Amino acid sequence: MSRSLGRGPYRKPIRARVGELLTTNPTVWVIGFAVGVVVLVLTSLLGAAVGLSLLIPLVVVATAVVDLKGRLLILRRRILLTRQSTTRRQFLAMILSVLIVTCLTGALGWMLRGFILDSYDEQLRRHMTRRPKK
Repeated sequence: MSRSLGRGPYRKPIRARVGELLTTNPTVWVIGFAVGVVVLVLTSLLGAAVGLSLLIPLVVVATAVVDLKGRLLILRRRILLTRQSTTRRQFLAMILSVLIVTCLTGALGWMLRGFILDSYDEQLRRHMTRRPKK
């Protein structure tokens, strides 16, 4: 009687679920990339504090939308919700996988931004310090 009544004989760890979602579900990558781009745009427009403070709510909302979209059925102009439920562990794994992709997108975006700005500064420096003609 050491096992709880609601659990099956084997539950996958969250890390295994996250790895499974990252390797088999392209929707997670698309949603994570989209949220990452939105966070990068918000960070550049509104500042780093506002952009990063909206990171977690955007990830949760995007994951909820993906989960809801997976449960929608449209039959003869009727929109139906299936009773297929997502457990808290599955939802948490999906949130973590979207967050990982979002962070990867954000890190790559910041690296690209830094490369572009450094290249622009170098070109500007070369232009401003031209050698005088003899």
